[in-house]
Amino acid sequence: MTRNTTDPVSKQPVVELKAKGLSPMDPPDAYDPPQKDAVPCEDLHPFLRQMFDEHRKFDAAWDAIEVLIGKVQKEGLHKEDDAQFARFFRMLDEDVLRHQRIEDLLLFPILHQRLLDHNERSKGRYPMTAVDMMADDHVSVVQLSALTFNFMSLAFRLPDRASRLAVLDLAIEQCKRLHEALRLHIFREDHVIWRLAHKYLTEEELDAMFVRAKAVSS
Repeated sequence: MTRNTTDPVSKQPVVELKAKGLSPMDPPDAYDPPQKDAVPCEDLHPFLRQMFDEHRKFDAAWDAIEVLIGKVQKEGLHKEDDAQFARFFRMLDEDVLRHQRIEDLLLFPILHQRLLDHNERSKGRYPMTAVDMMADDHVSVVQLSALTFNFMSLAFRLPDRASRLAVLDLAIEQCKRLHEALRLHIFREDHVIWRLAHKYLTEEELDAMFVRAKAVSS
């Protein structure tokens, strides 16, 4: 029997990737988008600036919950922590979902179409834009919020200590995933979506969104 002495790896042709970040072994950082032409906040339309300002309020909540997660992991869950988690989930349910609803109903549909019109889309069979990623993020945030809330609520109700700690550990892990998902989503909107909306939407379109946003919020 003839022995194969050819290295199946070495015989493959070497393909060099010229553009930085294209290698699957060295992907671009999620917090380092390739486009750097961000629009200064003061140049944004009032509607976009309002959405940007709401993000800054959410940032404070993310900072607080990050500290709380670290505290619970070190010291365990205390009764006063339950109240802080409750405020966090109430903010998600009221403020974050309202913010996302405005984007889903008013901003995303027209921006998505405008990106398709200007060929700012994927090249696959089913073209996708940056808006698709943001809309998917919204669904993920709702799912993670519900999962984290249910685990957290269950942890406070289980009488058995071992079971309570096991469920609490699951709740904290889901909360960490939620925390990171929210931070990354906001980063993408601040550095990509507002710039695209500023570039492709007319002032009249943004004016109309600004007016309609009040009705969506009520």
